[in-house]
Amino acid sequence: MRKQIIEGRAGRGGKREDSAAVKGNRIRGEEDGSPENVVAADESSHNHEEDKAEDQADSWESDKHGGMSRQELQDYALLLDKQIRMLDIESVYDTVQNGTHLLFFGAYFCPHTQQFTAIWLNMQYKYDFYHLDEVKDLSIAKVQCADNQPLCFHYMRDEAFPTVVLFHNGHFIEELINRDFVWEYVEKQVEVVRNNQQSVEYAAQIASPGSLVVLPAVDAVQEVVSHEELEVESIGGAKGIIETVLPVSVFTVLIAFVLVAAFLVRRRSLDKGKYVPVAN
Repeated sequence: MRKQIIEGRAGRGGKREDSAAVKGNRIRGEEDGSPENVVAADESSHNHEEDKAEDQADSWESDKHGGMSRQELQDYALLLDKQIRMLDIESVYDTVQNGTHLLFFGAYFCPHTQQFTAIWLNMQYKYDFYHLDEVKDLSIAKVQCADNQPLCFHYMRDEAFPTVVLFHNGHFIEELINRDFVWEYVEKQVEVVRNNQQSVEYAAQIASPGSLVVLPAVDAVQEVVSHEELEVESIGGAKGIIETVLPVSVFTVLIAFVLVAAFLVRRRSLDKGKYVPVAN
């Protein structure tokens, strides 16, 4: 049953069944004279038409998204998220320092993330069914990046969602390119970990320059919730702006200090040269 839901057939079928039920309620409402069912059906139909109109306005192709509207897909993905093992972005650094970890970085507003969420949850069900969660020093989790995209980009080494990354003992090993085969990829990593072959399988990646996961800059930890703020981050963020402005500020203060000092010295010398009348 779980598998059927995740594959999306029962999910969309469920919506059709709900629509049919509403339609049936409407008919029964008309027959028994109860207005509540008629109103509910009218509101449901009206909201669905609004979703379709919005999707057509921004060229949303529902056939590429399981026949769902933009809002339906997002709601469905959020529902699946409740069943997925999650990891806070603030905990990523400490988590990846020891052991092998496969992390799915995604943002709830991204349609590609929404679609991949079902595939990931299918994989998680298999992972748990075969008790792979009991394999020592191995874990899988999803990281919600919507509220802190720069920090996710720091760990992902990429700026696109979704991204699946394998980490081992504090090193960035690789990004999973073909996400449709995430289960097969997990099976492979399980065998590597069980046979204690990480030092051999990941040797080249660990030895490559820049593979070490480092602590992010302080400004990357701050919340970024808009594209305008992301543009600021791309040119250095708050830290970059301070570093750019600070030298100019210091230089200006030094000049002002020199001018004030020169003024005081000149004034003192003039005071010394003033004529002071001799008292009789």
